Amino acid sequence: MKKILIFIFFLPLFLATGCSRQAITKQLQSPTNNINRAPKEVSTQNSVSTTSSTDQKNNKNIDKTPAHLILPDQVTTMEELMSKNGRSLVGLQAYRFEKDQLGMTHIRFNFFVNGVLADETIYHFKADDTFSSISNEPDTNLYAHISTTPQISEGQALVIASARTKDSSFVATKIFWNITGGEPGIKHIVLAWKIQPSNNPYPVIIIDAQTGDILYDDNGIRY
Repeated sequence: MKKILIFIFFLPLFLATGCSRQAITKQLQSPTNNINRAPKEVSTQNSVSTTSSTDQKNNKNIDKTPAHLILPDQVTTMEELMSKNGRSLVGLQAYRFEKDQLGMTHIRFNFFVNGVLADETIYHFKADDTFSSISNEPDTNLYAHISTTPQISEGQALVIASARTKDSSFVATKIFWNITGGEPGIKHIVLAWKIQPSNNPYPVIIIDAQTGDILYDDNGIRY
């Protein structure tokens, strides 16, 4: 009889302890437990961070235009003129800033596409700082289909140029070149190497960066 009474007394405690253990076991096995969710949260944060880093790197590579070649105060004035008149400086490197007797401002730019020198252009502004006109307005569509990866390396281009002259101080610059010259309304543009001495404008040799053909050769001698 005593054994039965003891069993009846401890039965509720035994049942309560068993239920508690089952609840703990189910909680540990549950897929919605915080321990199981934590790695996914960390993984998502890493993914966002990596994407952000890649975007920043790509943005840095978008604008490959060299620094302007005019004086700092002229750069400030130029930027104000361009901004005031809704003109973009993307791809433009200012190399000459002039103000004439009428008070008009003329800014000469080198025009770059994907970091490669393509052409020259001149922006004109009136004396009241309003936009006037553009001489030789840049057209990026002319260069959109042209690869900027040369088949002829810089070193190979310098070797080709050295065979034309004994000058050993040549430097090579990657450019876009119009092989039709000054023929009006027609432009056949290719990627090329411009070879010239580092301290002299002549001689100038233009070499096709894909074929190695010499497209232009000017020794600077005028008769």
